[in-house]
Amino acid sequence: MELSLLNHLFNGQVEIDFFKRMISNEVGVYKEQLKKKGSVVSIDIKDDCSLNFRADNLVQLCRYFIDEKLDVSELAYIADALCLSENVNYEKESLVDYLEEMTDPEVNGLFSKKLALQIIEKITTDG
Repeated sequence: MELSLLNHLFNGQVEIDFFKRMISNEVGVYKEQLKKKGSVVSIDIKDDCSLNFRADNLVQLCRYFIDEKLDVSELAYIADALCLSENVNYEKESLVDYLEEMTDPEVNGLFSKKLALQIIEKITTDG
């Protein structure tokens, strides 16, 4: 996944359906790797730009998940890519903690809509 594609999604320059089509092959490989207990999963992130990850970007990802525009594997792949990229700058360090909750279900448990709603609530009330 190109970091610029994710940046375009957050900036409204591409729609979620287009974004999903662009990463579908990578996510397919990721899903297969997740099925193998204890396996190492590969995240193909191309740091072709810098991305300033803000609280509203995290809320956007949570809403896509709640609205079923992203499934749990797609969300985990995106979260893993953001956490692994060297070109992502975070508005607040707490955003990294929230993203890490969305990553590998084998390690962190299955991410749920309830948890997504809790994250949105924390972010919007904490300012």
